[in-house]
Amino acid sequence: MVQIRALVLSFLIITILLFSACGGETTVTSTVVQTQTETQTITQVNTTTLPAQTITETATATITNTTTSTITINPQPTTTTTTTTQTSTTGEITRTGHITEDETWSGTVHVTGEIFIDEGVTLTVSPGTTVLFAAHQDDQHFGAAVPIDEWIAQNNDPTWTQEYAESHITIRGKIIAQGTPEDMITFTSDSQTPDAGDWLQLHPSAGSSFEYCIIEYSRAGIGLPDTAGDILISHNIFRHNLWTALTITSGSPTVTYNDIYHSGGHQGIAVIGENNTPLIAYNQIKECKVGMVISESASPAIENNVITDNDAAAIGLIRASESTIIRYNQISSPNGPSMHFTYQDEIIYPSNRLQGEEWVSEGISINNSSPTIFNNNIFQCNNIGVVLLGDSSPNINYNTIEGHNIGILFEESFVGTPTIEMNNIFNNENSNIALRFDGNVDVRNNWWGTTDPEEIQEKIRAQGEPAIGRAEFEPFLTEPVDIT
Repeated sequence: MVQIRALVLSFLIITILLFSACGGETTVTSTVVQTQTETQTITQVNTTTLPAQTITETATATITNTTTSTITINPQPTTTTTTTTQTSTTGEITRTGHITEDETWSGTVHVTGEIFIDEGVTLTVSPGTTVLFAAHQDDQHFGAAVPIDEWIAQNNDPTWTQEYAESHITIRGKIIAQGTPEDMITFTSDSQTPDAGDWLQLHPSAGSSFEYCIIEYSRAGIGLPDTAGDILISHNIFRHNLWTALTITSGSPTVTYNDIYHSGGHQGIAVIGENNTPLIAYNQIKECKVGMVISESASPAIENNVITDNDAAAIGLIRASESTIIRYNQISSPNGPSMHFTYQDEIIYPSNRLQGEEWVSEGISINNSSPTIFNNNIFQCNNIGVVLLGDSSPNINYNTIEGHNIGILFEESFVGTPTIEMNNIFNNENSNIALRFDGNVDVRNNWWGTTDPEEIQEKIRAQGEPAIGRAEFEPFLTEPVDIT
């Protein structure tokens, strides 16, 4: 059984690997021979010491002339010689390697290897485009393994290996992918039987945007690097991604109106690190291991989201900034995930509920963090509504916390002085407040579902050996708080 505290404590700060090319320019001589066979062969021979490269294009035009010209292009990476093939006879083009000037994709684009978009260059993806990633292949053989954490090792996750990194594709650079509700853009696997982890991720740089896109069957969906800046991610569908849907490591991206489901054997959204202030609003996040993980001094605004049926927790915070705000969200888990997380037909991250083990889900887990939490409806998580661990002093006000086994749990490790008032905390089966630590808490001025002090006291319980924790609950409210 996986508990959110163990899961979050083992969370790995993801290392983002960036590719750098050599500087300067290269002058090449280009000879074009065009015949009625509808095939163009462009041979570019470097006049410098760089290796020659061959680019083959197949087109539908009938051309009879021959020309020779001299052009200037950006150099290839110092570590590789890149070959790019484009085929258009069937309406499908194939792309791999470097993109050195602005380019627009439309129709069907088959990506056979890592794509590197040079600095200052923009890749635009037109509405209705389908981008197919070669499953478990990368003809650029780019990538490197990163250290694994306890959670990955425990689940024997094969997708952090060198072999995986070199055989799965990422697109890196500035990407403008703006679909429409009628013509969404799809980033998907080319497999006839696609599965999570068939390709790696989209790795956009500053100025990128994704609207009305479907991102599916990847390992890590969209990963925003430390230099990402302000990026728009709105009205997208993330589904069937293995590790996470979205990872944010810096900047102030806007993440709104996305539908994220079955896209997080670890978490649906990860927000990691200082100077990281995203707006995450009006999204639906469901059937992940954890809906969101906020860590390492990140300070997002999380508001008006529906976060439901996640396996371990809706939101987990560990060492998050005290500037983190969680408000106006609907948080629940009446059912839990309906699927395991698989890779090549093997279960990597199983659903606790589907394993037949005790299914334990939490609403908000607060570990060494002091966020502001208000106006949320936290209901029907089968274990705990809110759990506090470590040095945590959150402000918890104007929330409804009901329908759990325990409403608010203070764990053994808890120290802190939280403010918990003007909430509706009632109808939790075992206890509305449970204390597992040796200390006292102030929970006055809340509504407990009754005005009978004895009934209130019965649902405020000290636990453990010895059970000596105490909660001060009087005075209490005599009617529910309006949290609308």
